[in-house]
Amino acid sequence: MAVQAALTGHLVFSTLHTNSAAGVLPRLLDMGIEPFLIASTVNVIVGQRLVRRISEDKTSYQANSVETSSIQETLKELLPKDKAELAKAEEEIGYKSLPLSTQTAYTLYRGKDTSLTPGGYKGRVGIYEVIDVNDEIENMILARSTSSEIQAKAMEQGMITMRQDGYLKAVSGLTSIDEVNRVTAADSA
Repeated sequence: MAVQAALTGHLVFSTLHTNSAAGVLPRLLDMGIEPFLIASTVNVIVGQRLVRRISEDKTSYQANSVETSSIQETLKELLPKDKAELAKAEEEIGYKSLPLSTQTAYTLYRGKDTSLTPGGYKGRVGIYEVIDVNDEIENMILARSTSSEIQAKAMEQGMITMRQDGYLKAVSGLTSIDEVNRVTAADSA
C-alpha cells in the first residue's frame, strides 16, 4: 500500500528495522517489492540510533592512544588536515570545534556518576546516516546490489555513517566514544 501511495505522488514515511540505512533496500526486496518500484518511490533513507547523552556536569580528559587511533580511523575522510580546511569543514558539516586529523590526542568528556545521572549520562541524543537515493543508487537497486555495496557507494558520495556521526558528537562533548561503540557495534561486525 505504501508503494502504491508513493507512486501516486503521496509523501510516505515508514519505518523498517535494519542495522543500517543501506539495509532498507534489500529488506524491501525481501518483502517482495520489485526493484523498479523501490527505485522509483524511495527518495531518502535515514538510519538512526539513540545514544546516551553525557550529563551537563562533566569533566574533560585527553584521549588515550587507542581512542585517538579510533577517532582518526573512523573520521579519516571527514577530519580536516589544516586550519583552512577546518573552517570550511565546520561550515559544511555543521560541527563547531571539529578536530584536525593531525592531532595526537583529542579532548573527550565524561559525565559525573551521581544518583540523578547514572554512569554520568542523562537523556539521549540521536546519531544518524542519510542515503540520498540518486540515479547511481537507483541503478544499484535495479541490479539488486547488496546492502554493503550500496553503503560503500553512499559513503563514496559523501554519506556520514552513524558511527562517524557518533564520533563527531563524542568529540563535541555530547556523548562518549564508548557509548557510540556500544550502540554501533553491530555495524562493524
